[in-house]
Amino acid sequence: MTPNPNSLSENPLYLAGELTHRFHKRLTHAFRTAKLGVTVEQFSVLALLYYQDGLTQQEIAEALGRDKATITRILHIMERELLLERADDALDKRSKRVALTALGKQKQEQMVQISGALYFEILAGLSVEQVQVACGTLSQMLKQV
Repeated sequence: MTPNPNSLSENPLYLAGELTHRFHKRLTHAFRTAKLGVTVEQFSVLALLYYQDGLTQQEIAEALGRDKATITRILHIMERELLLERADDALDKRSKRVALTALGKQKQEQMVQISGALYFEILAGLSVEQVQVACGTLSQMLKQV
């Protein structure tokens, strides 16, 4: 059966996009208020590298679902701001490995605190079951995209 929404408020794709948009706006505002000087896109790179330091630009692009040119631009800005460093891959000199600097790790940890607080604020009032159903539904939809 294919759902036929009568309005945007009944369209799960619209609602997922709107939630993402509003979350990014609030997160951007919170990062600015904390004077971190990092965008939500840069935060996604910081978070990825925090858990998987030493990835290549291509691996970062694939993991975040972005094109390599966009990631290259973001990494260049972050390198200039001393949040990360790029070094030649020991096995393939054509490839660069990207790692967080001490400043990058520090900012990432601050941003996790801020984003975590916002995450819990948004989930306030929802039961564990509601969150599990939402995650299951969105995961299934993502598999079909």
